[in-house]
Amino acid sequence: MSNAPPKGVTNRLKALVHIAKADLGLSDEAYRTILVSLTRKESTADMSLSELNTVLNSFRAKGWMPKVKRGASPPRRIENSREQKKIWKLWYLLRDAGACDGTRKGLNA
Repeated sequence: MSNAPPKGVTNRLKALVHIAKADLGLSDEAYRTILVSLTRKESTADMSLSELNTVLNSFRAKGWMPKVKRGASPPRRIENSREQKKIWKLWYLLRDAGACDGTRKGLNA
């Protein structure tokens, strides 16, 4: 068994390095100069996990920050079963008769 990190972790770090390169507006020549000065390697494909982290830390020191995804995707609508549809219909009938407030919170109480 090897101590190598999972391939997904390494690929994610490589992707972040390339995103940082684009966000910082680095030319290919400047980018490769930075890689060689930090790791003595011209390509992320040849780098270890620690070397990738070194490059990312250098880009962070130059002012780059990864973009954070805002908010989650909206929840999927789940189809109601026949029983659920019947419960909602009865709930709305009770609401219309003034016996309850007709809210989801009230139904869950």
